[in-house]
Amino acid sequence: MEITCAASTLNRAFGIMHSILPDSEDVRRISYVTVEARQPDTLFVSARNDIGIAVCVQSRVRASRPGTIAFPFHALYRATSFLLDTPLSLTVDRRQIATIRCKSYSAEIAGVVPHKDELLSNAFLGGSSSAQAHLLRRALRRTVIASASRPETALTALRLEICNAQCRLAATDRTRIAMSWVPLLRQGGSSIAHATVPRKAVDALVSLLPNSEVDVSIEVRGNEVVFQWPGALMRTPVLDMEFPVVEKAIPQDFDVQLVIPTSRIRAVIGAVAPIATDRYHTVEAQCQGSGLVIRSDSPEIGSARDTIDLPEPKKRFLLAFNAQHFMQFLDVVDAEKVVLAVKAGEARGSSGMGCLLMPADTDSYKYFVAPIVREY
Repeated sequence: MEITCAASTLNRAFGIMHSILPDSEDVRRISYVTVEARQPDTLFVSARNDIGIAVCVQSRVRASRPGTIAFPFHALYRATSFLLDTPLSLTVDRRQIATIRCKSYSAEIAGVVPHKDELLSNAFLGGSSSAQAHLLRRALRRTVIASASRPETALTALRLEICNAQCRLAATDRTRIAMSWVPLLRQGGSSIAHATVPRKAVDALVSLLPNSEVDVSIEVRGNEVVFQWPGALMRTPVLDMEFPVVEKAIPQDFDVQLVIPTSRIRAVIGAVAPIATDRYHTVEAQCQGSGLVIRSDSPEIGSARDTIDLPEPKKRFLLAFNAQHFMQFLDVVDAEKVVLAVKAGEARGSSGMGCLLMPADTDSYKYFVAPIVREY
């Protein structure tokens, strides 16, 4: 195999591989990257991690001789990462030794023949459902915040469903629920498809998807889901698990809706939340007619409170919630105003129905936060 290209072409591909491969260089867990050259001008670079998430990048190079080889990822990455846009050649001899040359620099790396299952170049297929990349990326960012980050705590997964010209995403850690809807440009294959994918795959996909209007194909293929956009492809395994029916967990009879400027509620909660030192970072929201009082109390530090003025009087309610969960919602919402919907009540203690948060300018995203019940 022999190719000629700019070092930046390889480094871009290796940077994408780095998003799914572990940082460890432990010899007991060597991560391999597969390089496949096809005449006259195509190069595929792919890798798969230990939980089955795979990425493939297609690039344009000058391929003098076709071939396929696998390298230890960190060795190959270190050999090219500092070369920037320098033109280089990569040649592989019959001993599976790769030589990288550019100007006065050269390096040799021992490679191996990859298993046929590691070749992802043939996975570039069409005919699947597709959505705009920036809309899918935004929906994934908004939804994944409700998924648990540690496997020992709760669900570390995201549910994906394709139905009725929409891609619906759902996540929950059993204390909150996030749901997003993305319109499809086209729907291919089965009219209904669904899969549960690991959070690690979603985090990697968010970092890889371009923030532009390019089309992203989405296809559920048996025990995997394939996402494809111009020049790149990502495959993630489907988890064999029962995902909760989250729609039934969200109450439908909220009778108070507050429309609040996003910057104002972010500033208030950000100022009050540091006082909350309990394990749930508890903050209270109390509607007192024409004002929404946000407060937190700590026996060690004291208390803090601030009031958000409302344009018109609302029914009274008292709600205790996790401030971190609330701030995570505000961090991924780019709307000028947000809607806070609750069930009003006069009883002491927090509302037993939680609150529903949404951007004021769209109904394509819902974020439900379960209440924290406090004793008084």
